[in-house]
Parts: sequence; structure tokens; C-alpha cells
Amino acid sequence: MTTTPIIAGFHPDPTICRAGDTYYIASSSFEYAPGAPIHRSTDLVTWTLVTNALQRSDQWNVHAAGARHRGTGCPDR
Repeated sequence: MTTTPIIAGFHPDPTICRAGDTYYIASSSFEYAPGAPIHRSTDLVTWTLVTNALQRSDQWNVHAAGARHRGTGCPDR
């Protein structure tokens, strides 16, 4: 059994799902771009970056959300 984080580094607010024998995990990236990284694994130990859900600056506007929320994190409510 592993005792290390699922994915090393800064990957907060993980959401995980399974499709067949493959697991996918998406995490928040807040104001960092590209946004919302998506990784894949078949053993829940070895993870590979597949893509980012938000890849272009026209897909989100971090300044439109107002002063309380900047980026692509979890909603307050």
C-alpha cells in the first residue's frame, strides 16, 4: 500500500471517476493556466497527464468573477 499523495505536487480539490479499467482525476488550478489538469491511471499509483480542461485564455475570464473568487477552484456555495 502506498502512503504518498495520489499525484505529487499542487493538485487540490481532486475529482476522480472510472471508465472501464481506467481512472481519471481532475483537479483545480485556480488562476494558473492551462487550467483544470486531467490525469489518467490504471493502478491508482502511476498517473499520466492527459490534457487540461481549459487550454485557451478565451475559455475563462478570471477577472470577471470579482474580487472574492479568481480562477477555477471549487465554488463557495
